[in-house]
Amino acid sequence: MKQREYHFKKGMKPWNKGIKGKDFLKRIKDKSHIFKKASQYDEILICKNCERKFKRTNHIHYFCSINCQVKFWIKNHKKRFKKGIEQWYLEHKEQEIIRKTKFRHSHPEIIKAYSIARSIKIPKGQICVICDKELAHYKHHDDYSKPLEVIFCCSGCHTKLNNVRRLK
Repeated sequence: MKQREYHFKKGMKPWNKGIKGKDFLKRIKDKSHIFKKASQYDEILICKNCERKFKRTNHIHYFCSINCQVKFWIKNHKKRFKKGIEQWYLEHKEQEIIRKTKFRHSHPEIIKAYSIARSIKIPKGQICVICDKELAHYKHHDDYSKPLEVIFCCSGCHTKLNNVRRLK
């Protein structure tokens, strides 16, 4: 069997430096030296944000999900994050005012339902009506034409309900 010759452009260094002949061909076929073994990722870690235990499935070391990573960053960089939002708002203030007035004129029933719902207080210790696990922090309208019919729910369930409404 004839040995292959590898040619490199001027200035490039071969990554196989020091490996000759058959050892080089074996190394190309068996790339296990490049990838980490799955057993290295079978650790159980604690998320820095929500302190929940999770099984590490990839190279992420500190967070159970990307959402937790983002929330942790925002929590620890609040001033920087808030400053960025304020700066963006100052740059786009006129556009935001136009957008909000258009929304108010095109959706008067939603504005009316929001204003009435502000007067409704969430009882202390109220548990989410949907999942019955977490405390309720949000008021959700299923139908804006009935502004007094409000569901008390947690943030996760509230997001899911709003996403379902958008899909309809």
